[in-house]
Amino acid sequence: ALVLAYGLALVLRRRFGSAAAVTAPALAFTLAWGGWSSRAAEAIPEGARDLLGPYGGWIAQQTLAAPGSFLESLPTHALGLGERAVAMTFPGVIGTPIWLLGVLIAPFVAIGLITLLRRFPPLGWFGVLYLAVLLVWPYLDRRLMVPWYPAVLTSLVLGVMVSVERIGRESVKKLAMGLGALWVLAYASVTAGRIAEGWPTEAYRLRADRLAAGVEALSRTAPRDAVVGAPEYWAALHLHGGWNVGPSVRFDPRRANPDEPMWGTVDEQLDLWRALGIDHLLLEQNGVLHSDALDVVEASCPGAVVVLARMQSQMVVRIDLDEECGTSG
Repeated sequence: ALVLAYGLALVLRRRFGSAAAVTAPALAFTLAWGGWSSRAAEAIPEGARDLLGPYGGWIAQQTLAAPGSFLESLPTHALGLGERAVAMTFPGVIGTPIWLLGVLIAPFVAIGLITLLRRFPPLGWFGVLYLAVLLVWPYLDRRLMVPWYPAVLTSLVLGVMVSVERIGRESVKKLAMGLGALWVLAYASVTAGRIAEGWPTEAYRLRADRLAAGVEALSRTAPRDAVVGAPEYWAALHLHGGWNVGPSVRFDPRRANPDEPMWGTVDEQLDLWRALGIDHLLLEQNGVLHSDALDVVEASCPGAVVVLARMQSQMVVRIDLDEECGTSG
C-alpha cells in the first residue's frame, strides 16, 4: 500500500517516469512471487489452502465467493475498524464513550486526511489504500491495524490544527493545546500502567503457557513420526517438537452459508484430516472446534478416538480414520 501510495501521488502530479521507477520493482517482485506461490499452492490439499496457501487467492475467494454477503457485512466491518481505531487513540475507554469519541473526532480525521492528500500525498493515499485493504480483509486484528494507525493519528492531529487555524481565536488555540496536553498525559499514563501490569503480553503469555503444556503432553504421547493437527498451534508444534503438522480446521470467515462455522463443517474437517494424514490432534479451546467431528468419528467407528492426555482447556487425542470412519451421513 505504501509503494502504491507513492506511485499514485506521483501519477496525479503527472510524474509518470518517477511513478514507474518507484512502483515497477515492487510490482515485478509481487507478480513473480504471486505466480510462484500460485503454482506452489497446487500441491496443497484444497481444504488446507485457506491457511497454507497464498493470501491473494484466499482474499479473492473470501470476497468474490459470496459478494452479497461481503457487501452486507461491509458496514459492520467498517464500524469495527473505526471502533478499534478510536480504542487505540483513547486506550482504556470502552463501551458507549468510544462511539461518542468516534463521532467527535471523525470530522477532524476527515479534514486532516484531505489536508494530507494535498500537502503530503503519499501518506494520505497510504491511509486510503490501507483502509481499503482492511475493509477487504475478512477479520479484524490489532496487528493488522498498527501500520494504518500512524496515518489515522496524523490525520487527527492535522485536522485539529487546521480547524483551529481557521477559527483563529486565541482562546480556541489555548483550549486545543490544553486538550492535546491532557490527551498526551492520559495516553502516556494509561499505556505505562498497562505495560507495568503486563497487559500487552498477557494474551501471548497465556497462549505460550498452553503451547508449552501441549508440547509437553505430545512429547509423552505422540511418536516422532506422528502427524499432529491443531487449530492454531500447529506450526509452533513443529518448531518446538519436530512433528509433522498441519491445521486441523478451515478458516473461512465469510462463508457463503453464514450458518456454517468458519472453522469448517464436520465433513470439511474430516476431509482435511484425511488429506493431511493427521493421526493426532491437540484440541484447543476445550475441544469445541472439533467436538462434532470427533463425535461422528467415534459413532461410526467406536474406539477410533482415544484420549491420550488432558490439560487445562486442552486435550491430546489419537484418531484412526479409515475409509469407513467419520461418515456424517
